[in-house]
Amino acid sequence: LTTCDTCLDLWMTSHKRFNFYRIHLTRPLMEMADNADFTEFADSIIEPYNPWGLQQKQPFDDGQWRYMAMKRDGSVGFFAHQVFGLFQFLEQNEQGENVLQVSGSKMITNDSGLTGVTMNQDDTRLLVTSEKYIYVYDITGPASLITKYSTKNCRGNWDGQISLYDSVMVANGDIYGVGKAYKPDARAVSMNLFRIESNSNGGFGKCQAVTGRVTDFAGWVDGEAEIVRMTRPHTMNLLPGTGSIIFTDIDNRAIRVADVSITPVHVSTVSYDEGLWKHLYVSESCTESQEIGVPRELPSAKSSMTFLQAQRRCIGENERLCSLAELRDYWSQEPLPAGRTITTWTDKDCHSCWLFYYGVCFPPSEDDSQSLGTLEGSAWGSENQMLAFLTTSTEGLPRVQTKCTNNNKVIETDVICCPQHNYVRFHGRVSFKSNENKGYKGTVLVKLIRRQPSPSEFKYTTLSKVQTEEDGTFEMAIETVCNDSTYYLKFSLDKRDSNEYEFLAGNSVKVKRGNAISTPRRIAHGNDYEINVAVVRKACHLGDPASFHGRVWIDLNANAQMDDSEEGYPGIVSVKLIRRRPSDLKFQYTDEKVIFTNEDGTFDIRLESVCDDSTYYLKFVLDGEDYKFIKGGDISIKREVGYSRPTNFMHGGQYEINAGVRPVTARIESEKVP
Repeated sequence: LTTCDTCLDLWMTSHKRFNFYRIHLTRPLMEMADNADFTEFADSIIEPYNPWGLQQKQPFDDGQWRYMAMKRDGSVGFFAHQVFGLFQFLEQNEQGENVLQVSGSKMITNDSGLTGVTMNQDDTRLLVTSEKYIYVYDITGPASLITKYSTKNCRGNWDGQISLYDSVMVANGDIYGVGKAYKPDARAVSMNLFRIESNSNGGFGKCQAVTGRVTDFAGWVDGEAEIVRMTRPHTMNLLPGTGSIIFTDIDNRAIRVADVSITPVHVSTVSYDEGLWKHLYVSESCTESQEIGVPRELPSAKSSMTFLQAQRRCIGENERLCSLAELRDYWSQEPLPAGRTITTWTDKDCHSCWLFYYGVCFPPSEDDSQSLGTLEGSAWGSENQMLAFLTTSTEGLPRVQTKCTNNNKVIETDVICCPQHNYVRFHGRVSFKSNENKGYKGTVLVKLIRRQPSPSEFKYTTLSKVQTEEDGTFEMAIETVCNDSTYYLKFSLDKRDSNEYEFLAGNSVKVKRGNAISTPRRIAHGNDYEINVAVVRKACHLGDPASFHGRVWIDLNANAQMDDSEEGYPGIVSVKLIRRRPSDLKFQYTDEKVIFTNEDGTFDIRLESVCDDSTYYLKFVLDGEDYKFIKGGDISIKREVGYSRPTNFMHGGQYEINAGVRPVTARIESEKVP
């Protein structure tokens, strides 16, 4: 996106449908920002746009147009193509053309992938970023290249270089950008904020990471310099009138603020969840005020507590853990003397996720080790909760820092609770259907969903995460937003437990797509409601996989027996696990592995999705046409495909299956038996 201070248009590139769009504004965005009122933005009109003019054919109609930047007076703008480099667009030049290619800019895409385009503060320089270089153009006249800076100069206490991942920007004469450090023969680690210092010659020299350690993994930690963690920082800008850079940290669903005017650099967080979600996407229609809770008093002593223990202490006092917004508001008015730090759990979880559509997490790949046990497709941190550290700087300024911490970790904390203005309490029990005296102990995700008055449909409101006790009981306080409305609760098991357990329908609960859904009811602030649900162990759950070993041998003598003298078949074999449940008449595909047998034809594999109550067989398929399976050993043949005998495979079981193959074209001579 790009616009100018006085422009009534906003330009946008897209890799879907049309390459360019133009958004007609009712008044410039700068005016809206000056008045802190963007309501008129909803009246904007968006339409496809051709920078080359209505009568011109748009070249490179391939969805590869990306980054845009425009001078503040709107006199000239720039955009970039991933393959063909940099272009500038004007209202119209003397030849009647709207777009000109910047001379020599195709070399940018030849060097490495293009990642950003931005301008300096006085619109005299254009900075074009690729993964390995920063190109600085003079744009006081026709764009001309001044210098090319290699990120190979960005070396620190690691043996490698950084790759830049977005537009860079100039602050205090230095260049700032976000990127990853790569080490030779190693995978990339965390993304950090880097500073490239200007020198007396008008160029750039020393480069260093000003946040985090380049060997750290992704995370979410505020603070100074090396302790800072991020997940996927991207677009940045200067906060007017400050020495701070503001940038998105996408997978943490947060905006981070880095004060680069001080040493060491200090990073804080404006959380994505602080009202933005509900304001933009929930479309709540109620108008009652959202009161900010204020802690009655600070605790006199610290306590060693997990998040759940702190949460229960607040609920026991008919209160709740405070939000980050409440703590910031309180701390700005009541800071303590410098030197003291208040540590408290907050009501905010802070798992990371790849945002997809309206704040929905995009599921990670199944083989991503960091995705195990995560929340709704998050990249990491399903068991993390936000800790807040309230401190006062030496100048007497209040600071609120945050850190994602495992919610089961015992922390020396000052438990700060806030009033439950717009909250409703729920309690109940999760028990086993087979033994109601036994409680389910585990993590349960609970969504509160409200029915809109018009149109009459339910909308997601709040997500909470509760840890049940040994007897399965739980307590929680949930923000309802609107009083006296119809809601229902949606219960989901933690991803790890959902492989083994499932909910059962009951008197006030139905089950839909594996989730327990409570009966819709009208609820009001301050009330306490009881909801009980039951779980059962799945007949087919993922436990220890079954192991299969054996040998594929070449039956040259055609006796359908594995003789000691016969060689093994070294090659590629596809092995499918086929299951028939007791209620099914047909076998169904379950799991598949492609194996490479050893030189002697032996193999050893483990297959998941084995259910204790079911009958299975293995289906063997050769890769290639030189050999075919024979009937004998432990398999039968159908259409040159091998099948093992149907068997009740069990979790953790070990099974031997041998199969013979025969060359398709070779002449087979039977051995003569004396």
